[in-house]
Formats: sequence, structure tokens, C-alpha cells
Amino acid sequence: MPFMGLVGCGNLGSAMLSRWIENGADPSLIKVVDNHPEKIRQLNFKASTLDELTGLDVLVVAVKPWNVLEVLNKIKLDPETVVVSMA
Repeated sequence: MPFMGLVGCGNLGSAMLSRWIENGADPSLIKVVDNHPEKIRQLNFKASTLDELTGLDVLVVAVKPWNVLEVLNKIKLDPETVVVSMA
């Protein structure tokens, strides 16, 4: 499994994260960021920060459309990182 990051753990992000785990994803290979870290902890994950999203193979951005650019501008992405926006 690729090393993944998920930004946004609202309805869509948390549903995707739960499904990844149900389908056998290794939680140690997923970093999750949200403005409300308690949402992440409720899913038994350790909350990460935007600064920790480095070395990712895939980054899924599951935030409101008007927040996508703000989020992406705060992350130092590797050129090889595939970014998927759910906006």
C-alpha cells in the first residue's frame, strides 16, 4: 500500500478512512489531518499536522472547495505525490 495522507476528516474523509481500514489498509501508512483532531482520535488514529505530510505517495484532500488552495499552499509536497481533491 502507498504511504497516504488525508486532509479533512468530516463526513466524506472519515467515511473514506473507515473504508480503507475495513479493506485492509495499514493504519501506520496513513497520516490524517483535520481542524478538529478529536474526530481523528474517534477513529483510533493519531492526528497529524500539515507539516507532517511529507514523503507521501498519495494525498487525498477532502475539504470544502473554497479551502483546497489554502490547504495545498500550506503543504510541502514532493513532486511525485499524487494529489486527489474530493472538492
